[in-house]
Amino acid sequence: MPFTPPFRNYVSGDWFYGLSGGRGKLVEQLTGRTAANLANVNTPVFIDQLLIDFGKNNVPTINKDFAAYLRESDKTQEIVQPDDLGASSSDDVVANLIWRRKSKAALQFLVKHNHFVHFALDVELVGHMNDVVTKPEVVNFSFGPKYNFKLEDGFKLRIITFAELRFAYRNRGDADFQKRIQFWWGNGQHTFTQGPPPWEVQPDLWAQYKPESEKSPQEAIAISSSQTLFPSIQLGLNYALSNEPILLNGMKVIFDQPVGVYPVTLESKVEEQHNGNGR
Repeated sequence: MPFTPPFRNYVSGDWFYGLSGGRGKLVEQLTGRTAANLANVNTPVFIDQLLIDFGKNNVPTINKDFAAYLRESDKTQEIVQPDDLGASSSDDVVANLIWRRKSKAALQFLVKHNHFVHFALDVELVGHMNDVVTKPEVVNFSFGPKYNFKLEDGFKLRIITFAELRFAYRNRGDADFQKRIQFWWGNGQHTFTQGPPPWEVQPDLWAQYKPESEKSPQEAIAISSSQTLFPSIQLGLNYALSNEPILLNGMKVIFDQPVGVYPVTLESKVEEQHNGNGR
């Protein structure tokens, strides 16, 4: 039972998840081969090999089943036919959405079709576990910054591996997830040891993560009734900084469409002259 002892060792045909660097190191430890070499002999081990056309890296038999699985849901069939997405956001955001849905759907597809997944929790990923839970705007990895945003048109930009971990957490009560996802904890010396899921190792941290499906009715009402104040201009994105309404002279301002607004200070003529701002 991968979530609990006895843990699973690698068997040919198993799949790998995690940040690319940690995932590659885990592949080398468990198979004695590099990640590139393992995938180059038409052995399906990464979600990168699903629904692609990279010659010998492709896995047409599994792709056929995976594509059929995706078409069962309106949310995931867009991965097979991305032109149907009807996106209003940028290409990068849409690509992130498609890949994020693909990776989560693949994780579910694999465990539901009797495949085992080895999830690498390298030192880099473990060091950012708080970011996995809290979803800050900027995550500073050793290899550079990555971004998390929710845009006004409803689209999000998310770190894929973080989203995969949260998806596994939301399905932590599913018997197939419990049996077929083995977590491997890195020790900083390029070696990994099997262990329980991160939410069992850091329960207080993961208690802060509240999936929509697990929120109380009162929490859901509070979220759905929130108002917007000023968008963040950091990185040029327009989204709320506060749930407080915009007030002008004590009256609530209502917009009939999304607009970009920015905080300003209003002064009367008397205040303007007093502050030396008059012309």
